[in-house]
Amino acid sequence: MASVIAQAAEGQLDASVSAIARRAGVHRSYVYRHPDLVQLLREISTRGPEPGQSPADRVTEASLRADLAHCQDRARRAGVRVRELEARLSRQLGHQIWQVSGLGAGPDIEAVERERDALVQRVADLVVALRERTDELDAARAVNRRLVAELNNAPRPPSEEPDSS
Repeated sequence: MASVIAQAAEGQLDASVSAIARRAGVHRSYVYRHPDLVQLLREISTRGPEPGQSPADRVTEASLRADLAHCQDRARRAGVRVRELEARLSRQLGHQIWQVSGLGAGPDIEAVERERDALVQRVADLVVALRERTDELDAARAVNRRLVAELNNAPRPPSEEPDSS
């Protein structure tokens, strides 16, 4: 209904109740039940075009809404870009301050970190190897104890028996 009334206000449609109701797809009684619509249609039909203004020069509600939407979108994009630039500037200034203050890591920190990582890995490998050797040693000790126990419990040949005399 609003777009039909806007068209009538722009001079594209007849501003009569019948024409508006027909174009909006409603019954005329609907329009008459809304006195504010009837009053608006009367105002539209009594005012003519502004002097020196052609129908193409008129500003419509739709064109204003389109302009507003365009401006809002542009402002949103500009805001996103500003936030990106602020974050980038903040990172760069923070890095410079970190380096100048002496709190920052030296230029060879990456080499030291790589060496540390390699040493940590070497320690982990040695711990695994030590566990494997410990397990092997425990197994060898167990076999040794079993063999010594079997040897101690085995009957001795007569030639090896000690003399009781």
